[in-house]
Amino acid sequence: DAENLNFKDNYFDLVTIGFGVRNFQDLEKGLKESFRVLNKDGTLIILETSVPENTIMKLFYSIFTRTYIPIMARIFSKDKSAYNYLLNSAELFPSGTKFSDILKSIGFTDVIIKPKLFGSSTIYIATK
Repeated sequence: DAENLNFKDNYFDLVTIGFGVRNFQDLEKGLKESFRVLNKDGTLIILETSVPENTIMKLFYSIFTRTYIPIMARIFSKDKSAYNYLLNSAELFPSGTKFSDILKSIGFTDVIIKPKLFGSSTIYIATK
């Protein structure tokens, strides 16, 4: 449970989260827990889905995610709702500078935003 970590304060040098932050029940609570368990000068690295900011890339992303992925879901999966959840949660997640602002409000500093795959996913690096 990322929102109630069973570790002492200042326990880790590094916390990493891959494609999980958007699934936190309470985003700020989960991030505060990551902050709490990090040592002074510890690093948080998050890889998360995002929607491209570039208008042209956003158009291609939208076509791909709204057409291709549902077709693949019908072919390969019995649970189409999981793919719908992925698309919807990615669109609702406060990515880019919005997420950076949340990290800073919790106390993280030196937040670096590294868009990948034309902005369809992003790496965030932050220091306690």
